[in-house]
Amino acid sequence: MIEYHVNITPEAEADMENLWGYIAYELENPSSAYKIVNNLYTEIAKLNLMPKRFRIIDREPWKSRGVRFMFVDNYRVHYVVDDTANSVTVLRIFYVRSDS
Repeated sequence: MIEYHVNITPEAEADMENLWGYIAYELENPSSAYKIVNNLYTEIAKLNLMPKRFRIIDREPWKSRGVRFMFVDNYRVHYVVDDTANSVTVLRIFYVRSDS
């Protein structure tokens, strides 16, 4: 089984810093912020094996660029897989409202 190297762009890192800051300071819940960000890093790290198990976004311009997504809690992680370099690059992380 091929193992991929997982990279996180500065934009995705900033997304996580912003969500941590919002939850920790605006919502005054630093322990929850820590758990959410830690879970995001844990799940992103799992992309090192079988990163193509998640779908490609079905709309342009993402589809033609091969941008895939996965959900982690109430967040959607966008990433691309490069088979020639055996790497995964996390592009952005977005909050998605839960229906519950």
